[in-house]
Amino acid sequence: MVKIVIVRTRSAPRESGHVEETLTRLALPKRFSFSVRDDSPSTMGMLMNVRHLVTWGPLSSALEKKLSSAKNGLHPPRGGFERKGVKMPFAKGGVFGSRGDAINELVERMLP
Repeated sequence: MVKIVIVRTRSAPRESGHVEETLTRLALPKRFSFSVRDDSPSTMGMLMNVRHLVTWGPLSSALEKKLSSAKNGLHPPRGGFERKGVKMPFAKGGVFGSRGDAINELVERMLP
């Protein structure tokens, strides 16, 4: 089964209870934390609930080995996020949402 990596890019100070519960179930307690999950309909449903706070995409096997050493989370990306920032979706030049294979490049820049 395909694995996806999910990275939390924003904090959620005033979100409703179901959004915070979903972040807890995805094991994303704070900003720049990540989680590796199977690409299943239940995971995609949870991602749709918190899509404005996270970014995700399929995980490459080479990056999976590197992520095993980053147990305490990730750093902010070297070179910064995309030009439009964390308040716009990836499809419009921002950060959040589905990235496809571009997630591997972002996580590579965020590794400690």
